[in-house]
Amino acid sequence: MNQIQRFRIWAEKHRRKEGIICHFYYSDKQTRNGRPKKPGQKQYYTRVDYAYFNLFCDSQEWFVKGTPEHGISGLSSQGYERSQVPCLNCYEINGKFYKALEAPEEEWNKEYEIGLILSKKGIRAGFGEDRVKDVELWKEKDEKPRPPPRLSWCYDIGRKRAGTLSPFNRCDIVRIRIQKCRSLGIAIESIPLEAMRGLLVKRGKCQAVRRFLQDKGWNELEIFPLL
Repeated sequence: MNQIQRFRIWAEKHRRKEGIICHFYYSDKQTRNGRPKKPGQKQYYTRVDYAYFNLFCDSQEWFVKGTPEHGISGLSSQGYERSQVPCLNCYEINGKFYKALEAPEEEWNKEYEIGLILSKKGIRAGFGEDRVKDVELWKEKDEKPRPPPRLSWCYDIGRKRAGTLSPFNRCDIVRIRIQKCRSLGIAIESIPLEAMRGLLVKRGKCQAVRRFLQDKGWNELEIFPLL
């Protein structure tokens, strides 16, 4: 049994019982069409750093940062505007997700480093039903009025997903609305261990990540070296 088969058997059990979703931490690939990319502006942190912060810190919860401008442009009194609702973008783990995992590595447009697997039922119980949305595809041909920006994060236009997050751009998307921390004024919340189910990690890094989790007392989380 290979690792994808092992993951699929495990995931199907949890999917039927509670639903599971995956949030990826990734960086852009350093090559394009087999050639090194031109160096861009130096970044002081990346999305991946958030994941390693959680592995290194002593907290028994996993901290997530919401980002704005997800979904379609909403219609306001000033015209079309991108949503400023901070969200955590996740993929539904189902047949489409398994198919993406099986895609050849050269088709992956991002360097996916860690995938955080969450219980959809657990997140809804902790955050509230209205803050966890199965994203709908917006049908432009229907010519109905667009929702306001405060609701437009719940919708996507399918053709605009193409390419940038391949091979996962065809997956079903679930978004979690992240509230702003009152003391900091930024969209950061913590996810309790009870809502976490596992991690997808880079091949060859399974044992290193497992040591981090043991140090944190998170021995019950499953780890799958599939990235």
